[in-house]
Amino acid sequence: MKMWVNGHSYFEIWDYLRSSGAKLTWGSKFRNLTIQHIINLCDGAFSFDGTLIIGALIELIDQQQLDDADDQSLIERLQLHLKKLKYGLPNQTCVSLFEIGFTDRVVTLHLFDALEQFPIADRATLKAVFRSNSDDWMSSVAVFPSYFVEKMRGVCQS
Repeated sequence: MKMWVNGHSYFEIWDYLRSSGAKLTWGSKFRNLTIQHIINLCDGAFSFDGTLIIGALIELIDQQQLDDADDQSLIERLQLHLKKLKYGLPNQTCVSLFEIGFTDRVVTLHLFDALEQFPIADRATLKAVFRSNSDDWMSSVAVFPSYFVEKMRGVCQS
């Protein structure tokens, strides 16, 4: 799960598990992991099932209607962790990039690196950064499918 949340690719996770000797139990036999097993684990168990559990915890804490600042901070941290787990991204900046429309982990991590890993938590600030130098940002996503170029164009013009 740590590799998923840190933004590693399915292949990197599979390669790490394979090289460490991890196997899948199937009845009384052991099977080699395939890349499809890793995709199912990350997209199913982590992104879907894991977020259901964290969402239930958030709801339970919220139902207590506690006004303590520590409780609110806990809810905010859980909400961020939920999104990191759902998207497979390492931080709030990457989550914000994903939520403004760059809905591909590779593209999101590329943009985060292009931001020189500068933490920008809110979407409005990210959009302002992109608008401030739209030509450079358009070039930055030009290596990806045209959908992302159009998405960047829309962000820069909004």
